Amino acid sequence: ADIVLPNAYELALLTGQTIKTVDQAAKAAAELLLKGPEMVVVKGLRHGNSISALLVSGTQAWQATSPFVEVASHGAGDLFGALFLGHFLMRGDARSALARAVHGVHAVLEKTRLLKLDALALVDAQDELVASSVPVVALPLWAA
Repeated sequence: ADIVLPNAYELALLTGQTIKTVDQAAKAAAELLLKGPEMVVVKGLRHGNSISALLVSGTQAWQATSPFVEVASHGAGDLFGALFLGHFLMRGDARSALARAVHGVHAVLEKTRLLKLDALALVDAQDELVASSVPVVALPLWAA
């Protein structure tokens, strides 16, 4: 695979490491790169009142964060994967795709919470999924 998109649990299984922090996830993702993929994108890293996704590729790691939304989130990981890959394939910019995917998932979860729905509010939040600019940015975590 060229791109691997695990959550923390899946990353732990793939690497045999314990993943409890963003730094642990970044180190494990860097180790996973040694097994072949060009890019590892770790989704759903909860820390405090925030949730992040990481992009690790080559010698760099990037983190995009949004507020955590307390709502049923079944399918949010799949939504993240679809948004990341769609934006990456359209623009060829993994950092931008990371930020847009984090923003898109947050927008859908927030809309789901506001509407008190049991399923993701994909239709109600569709404008946010294709917004030309997003408030989330991918910040460097480290570079070697």
